[in-house]
Amino acid sequence: MRYRVLLIMAVGLTGALPARAAEPIAVLPREVPAAARDVLLPPGAIRTFGDTRFRHPGGISGSALSPDGKRLATAAAHSVIIWDTTTGRAVCRMDTGDGGRWARPPLTFSPDGAKLAYGATNAVYVWDAATGRELKRFRDPRVKDEWLEHTFGPVVVFAPDGRQLVLDRLGPRPGQHAIEYYDTSTWALVRSSPEPAPAVISPAGPTAIGLDRDGSVVFSDPGTGRLVKRLNVASGGARLALSPDGKVLAIFRRDGAVEVRRVPSGDEVHSVPGPVPPRTSVGPRSAFTPDGKTVLVTRPTGIARLDLESGKELSPLPHGYDGRYGDPSTLHVLPDGDTLLVCGTDGLAHRWSLKTGKKVPRPDGYENWSQAAVAADGRVLAVEDRAGGVDLWDLTTGKRALTIRESTKGVTALAFSPDGRTLAVGRTTGEVEVRDLPAGPVRAKYQTTSKREEGQRFVSAVQFAPGGKVLLATSCYGRLEAWDLATGKRVWTGPDAEAFAISPDGKTLVSSLAGPNVVVSDAITGAERRRAKLGGKLSEGSGGQVPALAFAPDGRRLFIATKDQHIRVCDPLKAEERSAFVVAEPLKTSFGPQGSAPKALTFSPDGRWLVTGGDDRTVRVWEVDTKQEVRRFVAHDDEVRMVAFGPGARTVLSAGADGAVYEWDLRPDPAPPGRSIWDDLAAENAGVAYRATWSLINDPAEAVTLLRSKLPPAVAPKAEDLARLIDRLNATKFADREAASRALAEIGPAAGPALRAALDKGPPAEQRERLQKLLDHLSADPPPLDLRVLRAVQAIELAGTPSARRLLAEWAAGAPEARLTEPAKAALARLGTN
Repeated sequence: MRYRVLLIMAVGLTGALPARAAEPIAVLPREVPAAARDVLLPPGAIRTFGDTRFRHPGGISGSALSPDGKRLATAAAHSVIIWDTTTGRAVCRMDTGDGGRWARPPLTFSPDGAKLAYGATNAVYVWDAATGRELKRFRDPRVKDEWLEHTFGPVVVFAPDGRQLVLDRLGPRPGQHAIEYYDTSTWALVRSSPEPAPAVISPAGPTAIGLDRDGSVVFSDPGTGRLVKRLNVASGGARLALSPDGKVLAIFRRDGAVEVRRVPSGDEVHSVPGPVPPRTSVGPRSAFTPDGKTVLVTRPTGIARLDLESGKELSPLPHGYDGRYGDPSTLHVLPDGDTLLVCGTDGLAHRWSLKTGKKVPRPDGYENWSQAAVAADGRVLAVEDRAGGVDLWDLTTGKRALTIRESTKGVTALAFSPDGRTLAVGRTTGEVEVRDLPAGPVRAKYQTTSKREEGQRFVSAVQFAPGGKVLLATSCYGRLEAWDLATGKRVWTGPDAEAFAISPDGKTLVSSLAGPNVVVSDAITGAERRRAKLGGKLSEGSGGQVPALAFAPDGRRLFIATKDQHIRVCDPLKAEERSAFVVAEPLKTSFGPQGSAPKALTFSPDGRWLVTGGDDRTVRVWEVDTKQEVRRFVAHDDEVRMVAFGPGARTVLSAGADGAVYEWDLRPDPAPPGRSIWDDLAAENAGVAYRATWSLINDPAEAVTLLRSKLPPAVAPKAEDLARLIDRLNATKFADREAASRALAEIGPAAGPALRAALDKGPPAEQRERLQKLLDHLSADPPPLDLRVLRAVQAIELAGTPSARRLLAEWAAGAPEARLTEPAKAALARLGTN
């Protein structure tokens, strides 16, 4: 753990969190200057949070140290990053896509450090190590889909002179393979042979050394492939490591022992016993010191140091992992002979001093599976650091405002109260803390109940009810529980819940069970009202089928995410499905397509945009009325677990299981010249309309001028005109009935009260049918002309200037229930409270 002393520290003054005033939010810069831009900041992102030095989001599965020790390359699930070992800053990042990968992927620098090669299961990449530019990509022509075939083995090795790259190409049948040697200047195939794959190539001899399938160690001539020597290893070899001069080979056996042999003779120098590794282990990780006199090897309890001259173990080092939040994946000793780099599946490259045995303080970043939450007004971000601490960030400035460090118990859930003045913190122990902001002291603590044994009772979700007087939480395999914050008493205990949401009025609670099942309950008493079963291709009895739920801000619709890549739009009181739309593609895996569930949902304050994030690692923005995607961001190296709108709904924040937290710019690229903003506002293509909306937001003065001239306040239809049209719905002639229906539809929501009153009078059958269709039309997805009005109001609200507010006030004074009046009233109300 990073902190052993119990303390609470506020960075800055107690009132460092942003004030909640109604002033417009300043527009953040579109791009950071190239010279200052972090290479880890993805396109579309404004910033990331926490120190990014020596931190590879998604977890480090493989790594390589350059021959001069100045660069470290690390591989995660979907990317490779090259780091400066002195500063810890990223030099370049290379994306490797969604192709299959090895548990410990091969990654190696050329002997001169100019090239970096990386091997996936069906592709091998070679990059310029200084710039990250791709030099060569090896693909098998048999592969039609990047996930379907394993065509390369886990071997990528440069020859000692750097003139050849050695790959292990797999054949169509198990056990078939060919070792291929490529010229690194032309990338032409030099030769191919069925020899055992070399794990390393020593300049001594030179000698290619590899492990055969029976666990024996094979020495061969790298020039001809001729077998030179075979060493039978007791219990079989699991891994190999070569000393810097290539004259000493360490063989890590399957029984945990280490054999030390000379190269090229193969003579044994020492054999050092060790603990048997777990069956699930992929083998120990190891590194030689630069002088070649000591080899370091990972063990479950730490790092063993073997003196090669005496064959004895020196005092071990801790590696800082206990298996709960990660494991060591690779070791490297820098040329100074003192600095040990321990790269881990937590995504961090930890540094240790071999001379003192102490850990070098690491940069203050976040690890895999860190939790995050954003206050309702989008001005404060909370992120936990896996060591039990919580950081609060002021999103109006991008600076850390408060740091809480008074517990070493890991944090697993975070939530702000509706007013942003209270923070709930769920921990690995099943405990929930309620903290007052801005200072952060604990006001109360509650203990959740769980069926799991101690150590597995973590809080999986926590949320405040509207009004902030009741707190709800659920723990791993535990029931949903609610506490009254005024009395501290548990007010009810509900069913098991994987995810849950509360309606904006605080009266209805919807929670998900295993399989395609949801429960509708009374949020005040916890009493169950009904259960509903969702449609789609969901597995009965399996967990994770309904990972996220959210009510629209007006409470009229319930959006439920399901593992079959859908959002299901449901009745908010019954959870009955009304419609559904696809929000992601299936995940491609070596086992075939798999479900890709949205794990996080959030609405913009006006309910016009929905943001989703999930298994496919993307953040997507949707126009709710059209159910069309209008913006997409791709950067996370693992599933997206939290999405939220930032200040003024101009940005979106996302947090992933990779430990990365980004803030994204919602503005799209500018429209091509000659486009009509007014016409584009009514476009059926929501992406085109989204671009037009942002054109107005970015130029508030021009937006107010244009929209005031195009959209006058709604004028109420005369009561006698409405009555005459309603009567004509029962006219003798069909053409007259049709004309009356069209006229009433054009009037829109302003005709609603008269239509409902006429329907209540019990009219004749056809007139009743037409009245009902008109009312149904009012509650259906709006047509393009109505969408233009809604998009215009949204743009003026987001502009938020004094002149924009005056235009909203003009519109809000129009005819009651008109398609322009009501959205303008709602926008003014939101601006008055933000």
